[in-house]
Amino acid sequence: MRTRFFALTAALIFAFAQVPDAYARGTGAAAASEWSSVRALTPGRNIAVRLKDGDRLTGRFDSATDQNISFTHDGRKVSLTRESVGNVKVSLGRNRLKGALGLGTNYETVYEAQ
Repeated sequence: MRTRFFALTAALIFAFAQVPDAYARGTGAAAASEWSSVRALTPGRNIAVRLKDGDRLTGRFDSATDQNISFTHDGRKVSLTRESVGNVKVSLGRNRLKGALGLGTNYETVYEAQ
C-alpha cells in the first residue's frame, strides 16, 4: 500500500513538474515583446488578447499590421490598436490533464506590451 502511494505521488509530482513548451523553445521576454511575432501569426490560429484595461477577448486571428490586430470574436470582426493591447497569446491546444482539473487551454505569450 505504501509503495503504491509513493508511486502515485511521484507520478503526480513528475507530471506537474514538466517544463512548458515555451521555455523549451527559448521564447522569453525578449521574443514576447516584439510586435513582429504577432504579424507573423497564421490566419485562423486561436488567440487570446488581453487589453490594457483588463478585458480579455478570445477568437481566431485574421491579420495584423504595424498599428493594429484583427480577429474574429464570437462571430464578430474585432480590430484593436496596438496601443490598447496588453498581450497576445496563442493557443497551444487543450491539455487533457489540465482540462480534467478545470484549467482549460494552454496559451503561449506571443506579445507583451512594455
